Amino acid sequence: RVFLSYDLACMWSPKWRERMTARFPHLLPLWDRVVFVVPKMHEYAHRDKCRYLFSLSWKKGAARVDGEGVEQTWAEHNQLGGSTKEVTSAHRRDCLKTHFSDWNWKK
Repeated sequence: RVFLSYDLACMWSPKWRERMTARFPHLLPLWDRVVFVVPKMHEYAHRDKCRYLFSLSWKKGAARVDGEGVEQTWAEHNQLGGSTKEVTSAHRRDCLKTHFSDWNWKK
C-alpha cells in the first residue's frame, strides 16, 4: 500500500482514481494500492466522519507516522532561497546538492 497524505485528501480523493486512470492508464495497478489520509495535525479541522475515514490512526500499516514529515524540513530549506536566487543555475544546483546531502547525512 502507498499512503498519500494531504490536508484535503478527503475532498479530492473521490475522483482522483478516475482522473489518474484517464491520464496514466499504464499505471492502473498502482492506483488500487493508494490509500488517502489526512495528516494528524490537520485532521481535527475535519468532520467526525472524515476523521474516521482518513485518519492515519485508523489505517493499518501507518504505524505512528504523523503525515507531516515533509513540511518539517521546509523552514530549514527555505533559507536557501536568499542565497541561491541570484547565482548561476550550476552554482544553485551545487548549493542545493550540498545542502540536501548534508541534511540527509544528519537524519
